[in-house]
Amino acid sequence: EKSAGEYILRLSSQAGQTVYNKRILKQSSPLIETINVSNLQSGVYILQIISVTTGHSVVHKVVKN
Repeated sequence: EKSAGEYILRLSSQAGQTVYNKRILKQSSPLIETINVSNLQSGVYILQIISVTTGHSVVHKVVKN
């Protein structure tokens, strides 16, 4: 998402369990957010970036080795 506003970052396991959930406020500049995954098991996770304003979401696959 390129627009400023409020977003929810949600990382879920393939089984659907939410392992990370954070609400953030993005300004006009690029946002860099670090998610600590050291405590997660290896596998595939789904990262959702959800706009609180519009409800629009972007989904990315994340692989932890």
